Amino acid sequence: MVKKSEQITKAIDHIFKNLTKDCKACSLKQICDEVEGMKELRFGTGNIRS
Repeated sequence: MVKKSEQITKAIDHIFKNLTKDCKACSLKQICDEVEGMKELRFGTGNIRS
């Protein structure tokens, strides 16, 4: 669980260092989609990226 948390933290850090506004061109889209899915499950936001 700690290793997964570290991977997520590193991914978020990478996103903010190399902010890409074109999600289709970003190599981390899969991670963002997973995070957005978790947010929707937790908060019911209904705001999934495409």
